[in-house]
Amino acid sequence: MAAHPHLMRRGTVYYWRRRFLRFSTGNIDLQVSLRTTERLPAVKLARKLSAESDRLMDAVAMNRISAQEAVRYLKSVAAREVDRLAKLQTVSAMSYGSGAAEEDERHDWAYRTAFRLLAQHGVNVALTGSVKEALICEGRSERDLETLDYVLDFQRRILLSEPDARKRAAEFESVAGRAAEGAYERQQLLQLTIEARARVSDCLKTPPARTMAEQILSDEALTSAVYPGAVAKSPVPSPQPAAAGHTAVVSAKPAETPAAANDPGIDPAIDAVIERLIELKRHDDLGLEEKTAAQYRGFATLLQRVTGKTDIRTLVQSDAAHFNSVLLKLPKTFGKSPKDKLDPIPLILERAKALPPETVGLSVATRNRYFDHFGALVTAARNEGFDLDPRLVPGKFRRKETTRARDKKRSFTTEELQRLFLHPFWAPDDPSVRPRLTYTQRRKTGLFWVPIISAYTGLRREEIAGFSPENFHKVGNIWYLDIVGTDLRRIKTASSQRRIPLHPDLVALGLPQFMEAAKKKGQALAFPDLREPASNILGRKVGRHMEAVIKEIWGNAGQGLSLHSMRHYVQNILDNDPMVGDKLARDIMGHEGHDVHSRSYGTASPLERLQAGIERLPSVFPVERDGKRRAA
Repeated sequence: MAAHPHLMRRGTVYYWRRRFLRFSTGNIDLQVSLRTTERLPAVKLARKLSAESDRLMDAVAMNRISAQEAVRYLKSVAAREVDRLAKLQTVSAMSYGSGAAEEDERHDWAYRTAFRLLAQHGVNVALTGSVKEALICEGRSERDLETLDYVLDFQRRILLSEPDARKRAAEFESVAGRAAEGAYERQQLLQLTIEARARVSDCLKTPPARTMAEQILSDEALTSAVYPGAVAKSPVPSPQPAAAGHTAVVSAKPAETPAAANDPGIDPAIDAVIERLIELKRHDDLGLEEKTAAQYRGFATLLQRVTGKTDIRTLVQSDAAHFNSVLLKLPKTFGKSPKDKLDPIPLILERAKALPPETVGLSVATRNRYFDHFGALVTAARNEGFDLDPRLVPGKFRRKETTRARDKKRSFTTEELQRLFLHPFWAPDDPSVRPRLTYTQRRKTGLFWVPIISAYTGLRREEIAGFSPENFHKVGNIWYLDIVGTDLRRIKTASSQRRIPLHPDLVALGLPQFMEAAKKKGQALAFPDLREPASNILGRKVGRHMEAVIKEIWGNAGQGLSLHSMRHYVQNILDNDPMVGDKLARDIMGHEGHDVHSRSYGTASPLERLQAGIERLPSVFPVERDGKRRAA
């Protein structure tokens, strides 16, 4: 670590850390995760951060606008903007009548849209790319876009002018009781002004203006605004363009909320309810996998993008119906491209029309999972005291699957696994080829070991990727993996807690020596190389690696095969072996019994019986190619 003074490593992840003297009474200790487990890119990133750190700390030091000051400033700007727009509406109607209604509507739309775009994309937003495509999908004409371009450029020049900056500073000083200090606070005021004007212009697009003004000036509405330096819990949705033939995502008027008497006094935002639900499930006996928590959050985000609603109290059954219809029109690959997270849903649906029919529409299993999450969200909100529409029953949109659960995932055959492990990745080095990692180096990685262990144990991906060397033991002559929950990985069900003896091939390959070495080093994980800084989900690296290897070997013929197919393979072998009983197979696979008797009575199979069951699995890895067999 001496090579770079600001580089440190915590676990397997590199961090940049630097201390700065801020005032005479204290300092700033700044730490930034570099999100990499490799030293070379970490050093490069650390050098760049160190070079820019002085400028960064100046910005941090100037970030002094508090949440309370931001709310007061937003109120002031909103009140001024409401008054200005109301006067403009009155003067326009009284002076010009309704003869130029179409042109007035175009300019009103251009003004609202300009500030929405400025708030969403920043002051330098331009009508190009996906922004223009979305507006065209909404049905806007070239004349509309020309007007919008003019208004956008006109408002941008005003916002960036020095007189307007002085006006913002004076207004902030009058409401906050202090002057704005530094360039960063002036930039914050610019963003707050744009946000306030965007929200006011959107709410005042239809009369009566006074009712909407009262709403925009309420504490609840303003405190949920997004302002620099804070994260809003319940952001107001921006109108999304509607594709031809589709209902617009956001209603023209703000959604009404129930009376305050029905408010239990907690945040009604969908995101907030989901987070409380996740926290509740994490406190259950079995906890909650990070993967499942990510699925809940992904569902909540998609629900809000589709319905345009962020308040749980405004959801009705028609929203569930619309959500279902959108799921049926989304491409099957939805979510795999970064553009899917940024582009408006109507634009994605419009592009999906050009796709082959067999590639459109999410699967029954995926739709059912979304509606299970929807049902859990509604139940959680009702349990918290929110008065929701009694007709809101998302579960009515679940559909019966036509494929049996065991047929959903293709299983490996013994011959396919033997072919898989002949791949060069698991073979000793070819002298004529220079690999990226030598065979010795590959043998130290989870990419090498996890598929082999899975093929000889039937363990789940996360059970292997999150395995701790501290849970590797030996009783007599039997080495075994003790599958228990840890701080880094929970177990899926209570029956998942079990002991899995090593197959003779794993012993011969040197897995005991590998685990014992990791234990001596004090590693929290046997395979720390599989940990990804950006995610707490373990095993994604090996999952992607297996997909690449399978495609390289079988091409399209390997469709349906994955790392999880090895678990199905082990299950099939055990089920069809007359020497392995049903109970022994369940104890190895970590499954619950079929009835009350098998679930409630009896004890776990002894280690010797488990060893005998594991040894019934065929040899699929060419151990002799690895070198001499190692004695247990």
